[in-house]
Formats: sequence, C-alpha cells, structure tokens
Amino acid sequence: MAGIITVDGHFGELLQGVVDGRVVLTSLPCPALKVALEYKRAAALSLSFVAEPVLSEADFTELADRSDFDPVGRHAFRLDMPAGGGAGASTATRVAVLKQHCPDLSAGEVARICLDCEGAVDPLMFDGAEKMLWASRDAEIVEARASLPEGRVIGGFYGAPIRTDAQDAEFADISDLLPLWRTADTLQDIAHISTESAQRNFALRGTGEDPIFDLAQTHGAMGAIIAHTGSARGLIFDPAAEVDAEALRDHLSAQGFQRLVDFRFGGSPRTGE
Repeated sequence: MAGIITVDGHFGELLQGVVDGRVVLTSLPCPALKVALEYKRAAALSLSFVAEPVLSEADFTELADRSDFDPVGRHAFRLDMPAGGGAGASTATRVAVLKQHCPDLSAGEVARICLDCEGAVDPLMFDGAEKMLWASRDAEIVEARASLPEGRVIGGFYGAPIRTDAQDAEFADISDLLPLWRTADTLQDIAHISTESAQRNFALRGTGEDPIFDLAQTHGAMGAIIAHTGSARGLIFDPAAEVDAEALRDHLSAQGFQRLVDFRFGGSPRTGE
C-alpha cells in the first residue's frame, strides 16, 4: 500500500515517576507534533528523513523481523519533533512503519513490538493515552481514568536533547500523586499534578536551572508540563483565559525555546493551533 501515514507524537508527561518499583507515566498526546511516512514500493530498502534520523537500516530490519514483513521499499519520513525532545520521535516513527506494513496489528501488539526494539515505549499507538497510567518499560496499561478537563499548552523545546535510556529508573516516587491523578476533575488539579511531578524530577535528577516555573508565574499559567527525559517544556492554561500568545511566544524564543507549539487537550477532540 502506497500513501502517507501520520502518527501524533506527545508533548512530555503530565506525570512520571516510580510506583512500586516500576517507571510509570501519563503522556500528553500532541496533534501539533507528527511523524509522517510516505511509502513507495521498491525492490530495495531506502530511508530518508526531513529531520535528524531516528531509525537506521539496522533498526528498520529488526522491526521488520519482529513483525514479519519484508524490509523493502522507499520510506520518506518527516518529523515535526526533535530526537531527544521527549515527544516520542523514535516510537512514533516505528508506529508509522507498523501502520504501513502491518495494519492489522492491535495497539497492544504494536506496543510490545516497539518495546522489544527500544526497551522503553510511549503509548502513542493507543487512543486516549492522556487518560492512561502507562508502564513504559513493560508496554502495559496500569490503569485508566476519566477524560481530562480541557486545557491549552503553549511551549517548545528548551536545552539539549536527552534520549531515553531504557535502563534509567532514577525518577521520583509518585505513589502519593496517584490518588490525586485518579480523581482530578479540574484543570487546576491536573496542572498541580503536572507541576509537582516536574519539580520532583528536576530536584532528583539535577538537571540544573530551568526557566519553565518562573515563566509559568510570569505569564499567569496554571502550571507546567515537561518531558521527564527530553527537552519539551510547556505552560498549561485554561483555554477560556485571555492569553497574549504572541508575547508569550516572543518571550519563549528569547529564552532559547525552539519549535514552539500551541495546542489543546482533553474535553472536545484535540486539534493543533
């Protein structure tokens, strides 16, 4: 089948840490960050990227072997997100390949194949990932909650990229945040959980000074969202609030943020802005 396949990435995590010895997270799907794959039939394999390559021919062949399809054809990828940004570039790229070559696989099967290849996987193959507590090293939905209240995120990518290390389990204990996550029904609750998770992550992992929390106060945001491994940083706003988005984007750019995004989540279906 020739054509173009797209897969949404995510923008950091609303929650990430350790619970009972397992790394768990709730990622925030982002329709403004996509991987697009254009496939054309060919006898040999070729891969091209409009962005930094996140999949080598060896990676592709391993994915094909684990999924039982022939590693041939021309594959042209366009990524809206940087590698190491905490936006799911590597997982989304693999999901796009599997959607192209193995369209009958279930989301759970896709997740397990990606896990076998990467060692840690984002839940991008599922609808409603923002409602899941996800064990990224096990490709398992630990539990799910009701839909999130509607929110808006404005942010971008700040600082050096950080690739996910599947052996890295040095994240804060978030057992006490789970009861709050299960019952949070206002955007303020969600923003509080996200900010607390981010602050614990910075405190534990010693990532140095980061402007995101001061920016949240300066611009009247309800809270912050970050990639717990990666460079994604964003501010959470009430979508009904009046926000001087242009001034905010200018401020973010002046602070060194790149690839700015502005999108909504929860409530009604999400669309990029």
